[in-house]
Amino acid sequence: MKKIFYPLIFLVVSCSEDYIGQYPVDKIPPGKVTNPVVTNFAGGSEISYDLPLDDDLLYVKAKYVLSNGSQTEERASFLLNSIKLKGFGKSQKSTVELIAVDRSENESQPVKVEIEPEDSPIYSILSTLSVLSSWGGLKVEWENPDAENIVVGLISKTDKEDSFSGLDNFYTAEKNASKAVRGMDTVQVTVGVFVRDRYDNYSDTAYSIQTPLFEQQLEGSKFKGLPQSPNYPLHASFGSKDLKVLWDSKILPDDNVYYIAPGGNPNPYFTMDLGVTARLSRFKFWSRQAWVFQLHSPKRFEIWGTNDPAATAVDNWEGWYKMMDQEAYRPSGLAAGAAPTADDLTYAAAGEEYEFDITNSPVRYIRFRCTETWGGSTGLNLTEIAFWGAEQ
Repeated sequence: MKKIFYPLIFLVVSCSEDYIGQYPVDKIPPGKVTNPVVTNFAGGSEISYDLPLDDDLLYVKAKYVLSNGSQTEERASFLLNSIKLKGFGKSQKSTVELIAVDRSENESQPVKVEIEPEDSPIYSILSTLSVLSSWGGLKVEWENPDAENIVVGLISKTDKEDSFSGLDNFYTAEKNASKAVRGMDTVQVTVGVFVRDRYDNYSDTAYSIQTPLFEQQLEGSKFKGLPQSPNYPLHASFGSKDLKVLWDSKILPDDNVYYIAPGGNPNPYFTMDLGVTARLSRFKFWSRQAWVFQLHSPKRFEIWGTNDPAATAVDNWEGWYKMMDQEAYRPSGLAAGAAPTADDLTYAAAGEEYEFDITNSPVRYIRFRCTETWGGSTGLNLTEIAFWGAEQ
């Protein structure tokens, strides 16, 4: 008779999660840190100290309460002899507990240290901030020399409202910022502006009364491209796109671009008919998005205007007047050749915006002349252009 043997299978089932990290090897707490020295700075403090001599020391942690009342904790490796604490708002004295922790997660007795951080950078930023009436809305400008990550918030109340409502928020680390809120009615409005940091500290709110200036976007359907100078031929691959590509409301795909070829005469330009006579308030241009602040994107440029159709003849400059001479604004402040930052890309995707002098005369014909590109070339590429103003 054949015997059949069945193997025994043992299953081990655990109802608890696996422990990650080193298991405790003792219950002996480490010594305390000694000789703490405090250095206060804007929005925080740095504490240096002498470490205990325990061989199994792992880190030092600081327990403290921020200005907004939230409890928090910071850790520093045993390889360091200092710890930096950030996130404080208005300057005030605060007590920090420094605790040494070993590899068995034993904690030393706390050492209490008094700190007094300086005011958060949001207060010095607020002191530089200005709100101005602008075309179709408001312009907000401020300085942020330490490139702190901040939010500048705007609230508004018209005479017909009883309470304030959110108007806009700008998230940025730009050192010198200029932002605009558009699409507002040309009525008097009370505006409040404040600064918030990433730790949810808020500055005071500064109030002012503003009245936006009237403008409207000119209709691209009325624009017309005028003849291109043979001294500035279009790019062989991208050159099939004539000027109308600049008002087709598309900044992508990458080949949807008006592209004057490099290697030709300096100062490339193009001429266009707005289709109406208007006192211009501002305009935007969009560079080729894959090459913002690089290659053939405009770094310095001029805008010229005229009302005389005879002046628009190719390469004729008689009868034109200069309406603007600008150097392109780059949020990061980086030099030509540096890769664009997140702020650079966000700004370029929204269009690079510039305002005309309010004293300029109304015009119908426009010339855009590039006097320097970010790549130092004699080429030029743009994907879109838009104008605002008041038709006459």
